[in-house]
Amino acid sequence: MKRAGTGRGRGHGAVDSVDLCIGIALLVIVPFFVYIIGGFFRKERSSEPPAASSAKLDAPDEELVRLRWENAERNYKRNAKLILTKAISAEDVGLRKSLQQMATSSLKNALAEIAALESELAKHPQFSQYQQQVLALKREAEADLERSLKKNLGVDTQGRDG
Repeated sequence: MKRAGTGRGRGHGAVDSVDLCIGIALLVIVPFFVYIIGGFFRKERSSEPPAASSAKLDAPDEELVRLRWENAERNYKRNAKLILTKAISAEDVGLRKSLQQMATSSLKNALAEIAALESELAKHPQFSQYQQQVLALKREAEADLERSLKKNLGVDTQGRDG
């Protein structure tokens, strides 16, 4: 075969030393660049600002507690309770069953959020005004969950974990 641009012929099975050198150089250079570029992107991900220190997490401020309380209350009253009300008033059996499952799930999620807030507030007695509100909301949510599972929606709860 003739090499383009050289006009020289190459015998069958002969190795072109230029191609061999370029191939060896690429074998070394390409992985090196991949490693360097990969390290560059890895450093960007790991150089994000660190999370809040544990001292900040241990002592929440008044605004954080208020926001968490409002979020838990909104999650329960505007989401879970609304779905429960719609499930109770639904006439279509299929829609009622679907809404019932959504209401139960939403109530459980709201209760989990309320319980997390309650356990966090128990660690900080300076937020006692919120502790009473959280306790009242938790009782209301538990009553609604029980009602959704037993009375109004006619769900058989025997042997159920809920």
